[in-house]
Amino acid sequence: MLAEERRQRVLDLISEPEIQLPVDIPRMADGVSTMVQRALESFLDGKAEVAEAVLQMDGIVDRMKDEAFVVLVQKMHDDPSCTRQALDVLLIARNLERIADHATNIAEDVIFWVRGADVRHGGAHYRE
Repeated sequence: MLAEERRQRVLDLISEPEIQLPVDIPRMADGVSTMVQRALESFLDGKAEVAEAVLQMDGIVDRMKDEAFVVLVQKMHDDPSCTRQALDVLLIARNLERIADHATNIAEDVIFWVRGADVRHGGAHYRE
């Protein structure tokens, strides 16, 4: 059922009039895609250095999502006719950020597995 709802959301978005929204979703999606690829590479190859790069990229994606929220809320306030499209883009940004968080979780697990360092929640605690 969830896939059907997503399909319908895309179809609804396509049927709406085209408007310019000041959010670069393709750039965000590229960054998230790179994070997923690197997280999987770090897991398959046991490379903590690659996993660390994923953690650094997470902050960038988080900021992009936060900026999208601010910009889109302001856009909806200034032009209520674009609310539907802005909300759809906001949901896309939120879901991309959630995917980035999953890639980050994989990277954190790899770092623990390879180095024994618990880096979750910004820490770097070694366990013995």
